[in-house]
Amino acid sequence: MLALGVTSSVAILAQVIFLQPLLAQCVSVNFTFTAKPMSSATRTQSLLYSSCQRFASTSLTAAPPGLQRQLSLESLCRRTQRLVKLQGSLLWPKTTCFEAFGQQHALPVRTNGGDLCTETSQEELEYLAGFFDGDGCVRLSRTLCGSTISVNQTSTNCEVLVRFRRAFGGGIYVEKHGRGSRKPILQWAACGIAARRAASMLMQLSLVKQEQLLLAAAWPKCPLERAFAGKRMSQLKRNDHVVNLPCSWAYFDGFFDAEGCIQVPHHCANIRLEVAQVQGGVLLELRRFLASEFPGHNFPLYKSSSKHTLAVTKTSTSRLVLERLLVGLISYKRIQAEIAITLTKSNHHEIREKLMLLVGNQSRYQRLDEAGCIRALHIVSVRQSLLRRVACGAEAAPDAKLRLQQLQTEHEALNAFAKYRMLRSDIRSLLGRGAYIEKQV
Repeated sequence: MLALGVTSSVAILAQVIFLQPLLAQCVSVNFTFTAKPMSSATRTQSLLYSSCQRFASTSLTAAPPGLQRQLSLESLCRRTQRLVKLQGSLLWPKTTCFEAFGQQHALPVRTNGGDLCTETSQEELEYLAGFFDGDGCVRLSRTLCGSTISVNQTSTNCEVLVRFRRAFGGGIYVEKHGRGSRKPILQWAACGIAARRAASMLMQLSLVKQEQLLLAAAWPKCPLERAFAGKRMSQLKRNDHVVNLPCSWAYFDGFFDAEGCIQVPHHCANIRLEVAQVQGGVLLELRRFLASEFPGHNFPLYKSSSKHTLAVTKTSTSRLVLERLLVGLISYKRIQAEIAITLTKSNHHEIREKLMLLVGNQSRYQRLDEAGCIRALHIVSVRQSLLRRVACGAEAAPDAKLRLQQLQTEHEALNAFAKYRMLRSDIRSLLGRGAYIEKQV
């Protein structure tokens, strides 16, 4: 593996990000770009400057006399696609340590039976059972000689891995190194005696994976029985198996920490909570629990083609749930909850931006920034005005329709430019932290 420095089109793109970022000015729907070569330009810089000149000369329509040609949306999308390809090829520096509870831990954290916490509280066990039901995995070895109990988390959420290790032993390892927009993944894992011990303790409190944990805790020695148990484990992973056990706040804390989502929509100052699952059985139990804890409040359960979603749609109800979570054992989403409950109409966009920095990167480049939220609201307002005119029997004015179309086109272009700019910033940040391109020799 070689550090960044390959002489390819991908490498040139990386150099463009470091050398003289293009200056951008927004002109109506399109964007004007200018660039100057460095005084002591090398051959590489000359190539980059030529690329910048071609970048600035592309146009959606003929530019008015005296103005530079403008970058078309199509050209911007092509450049964005190349940046996405470049970003996906960047490998993060190897993860050698992580921080949890204010301490640095060198990786890997090896298995050590002496570190077992024999006095884990009942509440802590309920929290860990809830988290395991959300993000845990019971994995069988290829030879069916035993099982491994594991939990995967990004490198920014390692405290829960330490909590699992304190309760059940095991070790913490690097599961996947970071690549592109994907953060490094760390894993807590226990096998052998530690796995059986963890399974036997978690199964007593698990609502979703109790039968899987039961198999892991009492794994048979007979080869024929192991083969049967392996098939049974596969069936349990495919189907919904929720046991009838009482839910607690500690369990809910853990499950929400693993699978919950705190949202502030772009169109209004509202707090929305969601928990999504492929199978809906556990969500019914959580819904009954919340309904008993907050009588008179509504907790709708939605079903789509791919998942079930338990939602809290009213801000007043969301605040009650978040305040109760903050009193409990919630860990990973504690900061998000503390930020969300301070939401007001005046700080709507500020709170939304703060929450965006704390969540994963799955939808990072699809989320609207503050300016995009304002544009989207304006477009909705104009569209509703047109619909009201049509509903009243009046004919929509052609100039109003044209204005709506222009707003939508401008919104699309500005969103594309915001994505392009964010990609450039993220790639510069990765390169500055030592990211490199893997090259096969």
